[in-house]
Amino acid sequence: MTDRTTAPNYEHSGPPPYVPLSGGAVTALVLTFVAFFIGLVGPWWSEAVPLLIVVMCWGGISRGVRRGRVVAIIALVLALAGAGVCYFSQKKFATAIADSFAPVVTAIEKGDRAKLEKWAGAGATADRDARIERWSARAKAAWAAQGAFSGGLRADFMKFGWLYGVGARPDFREEFEPKGDKPPADATIWLRAPCANGDVYVAFDYGTYERFNAVITKLKTEHPVADPKAGPQEVFDTMFAGNVEDIRFFR
Repeated sequence: MTDRTTAPNYEHSGPPPYVPLSGGAVTALVLTFVAFFIGLVGPWWSEAVPLLIVVMCWGGISRGVRRGRVVAIIALVLALAGAGVCYFSQKKFATAIADSFAPVVTAIEKGDRAKLEKWAGAGATADRDARIERWSARAKAAWAAQGAFSGGLRADFMKFGWLYGVGARPDFREEFEPKGDKPPADATIWLRAPCANGDVYVAFDYGTYERFNAVITKLKTEHPVADPKAGPQEVFDTMFAGNVEDIRFFR
């Protein structure tokens, strides 16, 4: 028997195991901001990329293998909100562009001479009349083939955004007579005219990008301040009417 007392046996718990932060969650959070700015002018669905990353990394976070639950949730919420903002912004821009050009096509259909003369430019009367006659003949051929014009235009934005939608040449098959003497130029705005038997593509040809930029620069110099009493269509006509080289119709 011994006089030595037995030392108490204490259990010491070690530090918790290190759990790394989810790189996917951080990446998704950063990409929500990048995708938002892309989605304002480009594909509105860009926010799908951070959403997909959150879904892919959520399994590791839910099992406790990775930290970052709060970061992932914030990225998810921001991505969903950003997608909604981008979609409705794109739709608003596309609708505004289409609504701005629609009265011109309606004027061609109804033979509104005052409106068409403003768009045909300030050249010689014979040249202006010839342009109006070409536009009217093309529109009549388009309506005869595709049915009655609904009275409104549409700008594509669902695939790659409104900027690409109105600027990219569509996959058309046929131009209505009288055809232009060359393919539509680079600076051409493409819009859809819904008709009874199918859409018609209306091409507003402004020539080269250099010419188009020169026109806009000149107009900004000549009209630095818009008339505060002018409506949106009047302001739009001041910027674009009279500078279009040609208006053509395709299907």
